[in-house]
Amino acid sequence: MKKSMIKLILACILIASLLASTVIMLTGCNDDSTPPTPPATGTQPTGDGPDPGQDFPVRHRDYILFGGARAQSGGFVVFDQSAFGPSFRLWVDEVNARGGLYLSNYGRHFPIEVLMYDCTSDLGTMIMLYERLIVEDQVCFIVPPIGTGFVFALAPLANQYGYMFITGEGGGLSLVELLEGGDLPYVWFSLNFSETQVPALTEILVEHGIENAFVMYVEDLHGAEYRNATFRYFEAAGIEILGTQAIPVGITDLTPVINTAMALEAQAFLSFAYTAQNHLAATQSMALGYNPDVFLIGPGGQFEHIANLYGGWEYVEGIMSYGGWNERTSPEAADFLERLLAHNVGNPHHYVDWQGGLVFYAVLEYLAQAIEAAGTTDNAAVRAIYESGAVFETVLGPTWYEGQRLAREAFPGNISQWQNGRYEVIDTSHRRTADPIIPKPRWPGQ
Repeated sequence: MKKSMIKLILACILIASLLASTVIMLTGCNDDSTPPTPPATGTQPTGDGPDPGQDFPVRHRDYILFGGARAQSGGFVVFDQSAFGPSFRLWVDEVNARGGLYLSNYGRHFPIEVLMYDCTSDLGTMIMLYERLIVEDQVCFIVPPIGTGFVFALAPLANQYGYMFITGEGGGLSLVELLEGGDLPYVWFSLNFSETQVPALTEILVEHGIENAFVMYVEDLHGAEYRNATFRYFEAAGIEILGTQAIPVGITDLTPVINTAMALEAQAFLSFAYTAQNHLAATQSMALGYNPDVFLIGPGGQFEHIANLYGGWEYVEGIMSYGGWNERTSPEAADFLERLLAHNVGNPHHYVDWQGGLVFYAVLEYLAQAIEAAGTTDNAAVRAIYESGAVFETVLGPTWYEGQRLAREAFPGNISQWQNGRYEVIDTSHRRTADPIIPKPRWPGQ
C-alpha cells in the first residue's frame, strides 16, 4: 500500500475517533502547572517541565496512573489472559514491591496504579475509551490495546495527544512506513514480524532441503504482508510457491484449501492467518490426513493451550509458529518464567505466551528505566530517552530501540517449533535452542 493511502486511512480513523466525543481540556500527568489544550493535528506537545514547588502529579498526586482499554471479553480476551496482560500485571506488582518508580524531579518513589477498561474486542469502543483515559481520566501513560488493527487505529490518536504508545500484541510494515517518515514520533514497536520472521523461516527451509510450499493467508493487511514477504524471500532462495489461497476471517471450513495443498503435494503448508483460522487449519489437516514436512501456523501457535485444543502434546509435535523463547534462552529468561508462573498460580485462563511474554516484560523494564532516567512522567521527556538510543539491561540482556522499533539483536527468536511440549527456537543462529524436526512427525494415528 502506498504511503499516501496509509496516511489517508490514518487520518480518517483519527477524524472519526475525535468526532465520537467532545474534546475537553487536557491535564493528564504532564507536569505543567497550566493544563494544555490538545494540540492541533500535526503539532506536538511542548513537553515543558514542572513548575518549581508543584506537587506531583497534577491530579494523581501519590501514584503514577497507567490506563488501558484491553479486551476483557470478546474474541481478543485470550491475549489479555495469556500475552501482554500477564507480563504487564507481573511488572506492575514487582515495580510496586520495590517501592514504585523513582522520579528525581520529585526526589521520591511513586507506586503504579492501573485503570483498565474492557473494550469488548470492539475497535470503535477501544478508540472511545482511550480518548476517555487521556482526556477525562488524565492517565500518565497508556497501556497498549490488542491486535494489529487496533494498534493501527490508536496510533494517530496517541500521537495527537503526545502519549508514548509502546505497542503490545500487533505490528506491521504498513505502519512502520509512517515511522520512517517521522509522522508518528510517539509510537514504538515491541514485536518482530514478517521482515525478520519470513527470512528466518526461509533459512530454515533451505537448510533442510524444502523446495516448495503452499501459502494460505487471511484477507487483511496482516495476511497480505506475510504473503508478499514469502514470495519475495522464497523466490530469492529458489523455493517454489505451488499455490496460494486467501481466506476470510470468519471462515468455518478449510477442507477445500487443505485438499488443494494436499493435491499439490506441497512440502510446506504455511498459514498466515489468525488464531481461529490457524487452529481450524491444524485440526482439519489432522482429520484429512494432510502431513506436510513443514506445518506453520501463526499467530496462535505459540500458546501452549493448543495441546488441550488438539487433544494432547502428541498432536502438537512439530508444529511451527512465530517468535520464540523458553527457559533455555538465558538464565534471565528462566528466572522470568519461574516468576511469571508463580504470579499466575490460580489463574485458570493463563497460558504462557512463548512468542511475546518475555519481550513484553523487557519493553516494560525499558519503559521503567526510561521514566526514571527522565525523572518525570512527562511523555515528551520520556520519548527523548528512547530517541537517544539509550541501552538498558532487561530480561533480554542489553536492550535498545532503532527507528522506533525494538532492535532486532534483542529478540530471542523468530521461528520456533513444538518439540516434546517445549517451544524451541529453531532459527539458524546463536538463538537456536534446538535443531528443527523436519519432516514433521505424522499426526497421531496416521
